[in-house]
Amino acid sequence: MISPELLRHYTFFAGFSHEQLAVLAMAADEYSAGTGHTFFHEEETLSNFFLLLEGTVALTIKIP
Repeated sequence: MISPELLRHYTFFAGFSHEQLAVLAMAADEYSAGTGHTFFHEEETLSNFFLLLEGTVALTIKIP
């Protein structure tokens, strides 16, 4: 679980009620990934939502 107040700091969550933020925060986990970590690949079905709090990511797209 993370703090609902942490989510409230991001404009993405601006329209969420306190109750909605609390539910989301209870379902959330904090995760730290190292350099070179791959979160997902193209065409994979995703079951997670990632919110980057610190650092950078690279998006790689295959162009046919």
